[in-house]
Amino acid sequence: MNRLMHRPMGFRLAALAFLAVLSLATPGLSRADDAQDLASAKSAGRVGERADGMIGAVSASDAALQALISRINDARLAAYHRIAADSAAPLAAVQSRAGTKLTSESPSGSYVMGADGQWRRK
Repeated sequence: MNRLMHRPMGFRLAALAFLAVLSLATPGLSRADDAQDLASAKSAGRVGERADGMIGAVSASDAALQALISRINDARLAAYHRIAADSAAPLAAVQSRAGTKLTSESPSGSYVMGADGQWRRK
């Protein structure tokens, strides 16, 4: 991390966002199987990635899916807050970088939310 602090702010932010995205598969989630549940929900087209680094329900969802979305988003937001504090970057910038990475790396056929707030299949 020390080496990152001597780099330009844009580089530090990008590097930290990348590290956060790598850790988001299972970032201290409250249940060990949340990552598997998320992968299943994504492949079924029930959940998609948003530009703010969070996930959302693509269509109407039940209580179990909403609980999963809340757990994942809470864990992601906590990670984004840590990165923002460590890098002295605005939280919105950290979320935007992570969202760009997550949506761009989403596999073909998955859902991502466009800038207009509409879900699109990649």
